[in-house]
Amino acid sequence: MNKNTKKTLGFAALVLLAAGGAWALGMFEQEDPVVAEMKLKAQQVFGENGTGEDRRAFFEQTRELTEDQRRQLREWGRPQMQQMMAKRMRELFATPPAELADRILQARANRPPRGDRGGGGGGPPGGRGGDMTDAERDARRKGMLDRIDPGMRAQFGELRSMVNEELEARGEEPLRGRDLRRLMGGGRGGPPRG
Repeated sequence: MNKNTKKTLGFAALVLLAAGGAWALGMFEQEDPVVAEMKLKAQQVFGENGTGEDRRAFFEQTRELTEDQRRQLREWGRPQMQQMMAKRMRELFATPPAELADRILQARANRPPRGDRGGGGGGPPGGRGGDMTDAERDARRKGMLDRIDPGMRAQFGELRSMVNEELEARGEEPLRGRDLRRLMGGGRGGPPRG
């Protein structure tokens, strides 16, 4: 073999070795087509033109995904969700506590009685929490809190205190988890707007 042939073969072996290493590290993995489709759908559903009904339908579809597909979707969506939460938190802090308390009281007044909501245990219809035990529910809440950065958790606490002060001044019950979800836009029917 001449010198050029040896160089060419050495270079080809190096390229094959690098490609094999990249493949072993998962660099050539193609994205799951179902996850790719759900990402596109999420961008539409959670965009400016998405509705509460669109979001409910999207979450129903996520129940059909495998655990690995849901994990991929969560990891992809986490930064966007944190940005949306930060933006919503800024909006809430710019709103007078009296107005926030009004929204909470209005939502409570419009909430159907417990027996009319469907699902078991107070969860949404379809068992998205209604079929959970208290221990499972607590574990789910802890997992959700663990995914929220400490600064955002502190803001939640500050917001809760601010609104609770207003509610207590009116002789009303303090905020419950569903009230806070409603303010953040996670309640059934989407975020209440002034």
